[in-house]
Amino acid sequence: MTTSGDSLALDGYIGASNRFTDAVTTFAIDYADQTERDYETFLHSRFAPHAKSSQATPVKTKRSKPKAAPVVKEVTPEAKVSPGKA
Repeated sequence: MTTSGDSLALDGYIGASNRFTDAVTTFAIDYADQTERDYETFLHSRFAPHAKSSQATPVKTKRSKPKAAPVVKEVTPEAKVSPGKA
């Protein structure tokens, strides 16, 4: 399955105007601005990591230790034991 024609189809759909580029640019700038506002709100919340007031409540999370991956041992031909030589 080739997708080489997809870019041509997309280019044909978008056309020669800058409307799509402008829309994506506006979205990205608005998204970045909202992210900065959200972060500023977080910094003034009781969950902020630097807050030392009486309202500051540490967030306790239960984190389980990662499970160890199972150990898989490969048996090489030299390590095989013959049935009569055990």
